Amino acid sequence: MSDKAFRFTEQTTKQPVRFRCMNEPCKTSTGRRDWFIFVGDEPICPKCKGGWPMVDKLSLIHFLIPNPKGHINGNNDGMLVRYSMCCDVRRYDLATLNNGEAATGDVNCVNCLGCLINIKALRMALNIDQEKLIQV
Repeated sequence: MSDKAFRFTEQTTKQPVRFRCMNEPCKTSTGRRDWFIFVGDEPICPKCKGGWPMVDKLSLIHFLIPNPKGHINGNNDGMLVRYSMCCDVRRYDLATLNNGEAATGDVNCVNCLGCLINIKALRMALNIDQEKLIQV
């Protein structure tokens, strides 16, 4: 089965579909939130072979960067600000209620692999640490 079956029509196809297994034997450690996360074509855990309701599709969380030429309008303390997604600056739409995606300005919440790679490159290019990147 193709991973497109588990994508929403507006969801990016540039990033893989990620799932988490909440079955106790699949936990990566003893922590409450240390669920086993995997990339797959369908929501079947490769460890325990479990499916729904123990396996959930994870939302893809993008990083928003301020960009005067960006296609996404936002609000920052009452001022109009334009943004771009760090993984795809040409993208016109933000996350919607139906596409299983979200966007944030907090680096610590991002799980989009494309954004994470670009954040690391941006941080190295600007020679700034992660905390200051949020203010860029």
